[in-house]
This record gives sequence, C-alpha cells and structure tokens, in this order.
Amino acid sequence: MSRKVVKLSRRYEPPGVVPFDTVELREPAYADRHMSGLGMPQEWQPNGQGGGVLMTYPGVVDEYLQRLIVSPGYEHKVVIKTPGNAPDIIVTAPGQK
Repeated sequence: MSRKVVKLSRRYEPPGVVPFDTVELREPAYADRHMSGLGMPQEWQPNGQGGGVLMTYPGVVDEYLQRLIVSPGYEHKVVIKTPGNAPDIIVTAPGQK
C-alpha cells in the first residue's frame, strides 16, 4: 500500500514525544472504503439554485484519520490545513481540548 506524507501548518512538540510537523497516512484499503460503513468524507449536495455545495463531514474525516494515520499517531492533536475554502481538519485525542 502506498503512503502519503502531509505537511502540517506548524511543528508540534507534545511532552514525551518526538516533535513532528508532518503526518503520514496509509492508503485506505478496500475494507476502509467499502466495508466500514463510514461513507464518503465529502459529497456534493444540491443548493436549490441549479448548483451544488460541497459538504464535508468532520466526523467521517476523523474516523478515517483514526484508521489511516501511521505516524506520529492519532493520540496527538494535529491540524491539517486543507486547500481552498475547505475547513481545516483538527484531530484531537479523547480528553484533549
């Protein structure tokens, strides 16, 4: 499986962990895409004026990240800057704010 390295908007230095400024993701497997029941992280919805709006589902994005992050690990809070007008992806470990 291929992997993708995503450059983060800043460097993170959580206590007791090697500092990082990238996140490595593995490619989704068949089970991740088709058998998990998560659905698509984004989809187009009609806007009632003949066009569409791209909807992003943060909960689905988060579920995929929990499955696909290889390093530094999902337990660390990271912010992934997304292109264009899409919202940033904020990954927060349970119990963190």
